[in-house]
Amino acid sequence: MTKEGLVEGVMKTAGIEVTAQAHRAVEAVFDTITKTLSRGEDVTVTGFGTFRVVKRTAREGRNP
Repeated sequence: MTKEGLVEGVMKTAGIEVTAQAHRAVEAVFDTITKTLSRGEDVTVTGFGTFRVVKRTAREGRNP
């Protein structure tokens, strides 16, 4: 599913008739999640999942 598909789904589910309003709603959700993660906080959406930033140590990749 693409972002546009998600916007269409939000329109149908929420009963929003204007595409621009649904697009702004989806963008607002993504922006809020991004800003919260950038502050180092976790985002938990009950019934969906948890988003968190994890620092990993560098490792040497290999080119097969």
